[in-house]
Amino acid sequence: MADHLCVNCSLCCSGKLYARVPVSPEERDRLGGGDRFFRKSNGDLRMRLGCDFLGKNGACQVYDKRPETCRTYKCSLLKRVDAGKTPESEAVAIVAEIHETEDKARASIAQALGKEPYALNTSDLHDAMDRLIETGDEDAPAYRHAKLWYRHYLSLVRLHIRPGFRA
Repeated sequence: MADHLCVNCSLCCSGKLYARVPVSPEERDRLGGGDRFFRKSNGDLRMRLGCDFLGKNGACQVYDKRPETCRTYKCSLLKRVDAGKTPESEAVAIVAEIHETEDKARASIAQALGKEPYALNTSDLHDAMDRLIETGDEDAPAYRHAKLWYRHYLSLVRLHIRPGFRA
């Protein structure tokens, strides 16, 4: 059940909600090392997200070797499903709504910035909105439309996935 929901969602490993995940040296070695890993100034080892191991279908390509943090993480929605408070079918519909809203936000931000719809990568969404706020005309309908969709996306993420999320 959780695997199906997580594959449909994959927000936590895509880099949209988190920039990095802690890993042990053993986990790094098991995953093949590379430039996706770095050490913080205090020596802690981290792996950058959007995860290189996330397949196009949203599934983890190294599921059996994934870091412990990835194995044990549960978003708010998954916790509600596991507790029997939200049916899985409703959770899948919520995830679909979040992704649809994200797509609309991305397209409207691109349009307000004068770019082709869907010209922005998913990981660029927050940076693109920041650019729009800095350079856009607050009175323009495209600006207001983009801001509306972006805020709606953030509110869904905060409500269902990660309550304290700050873009």
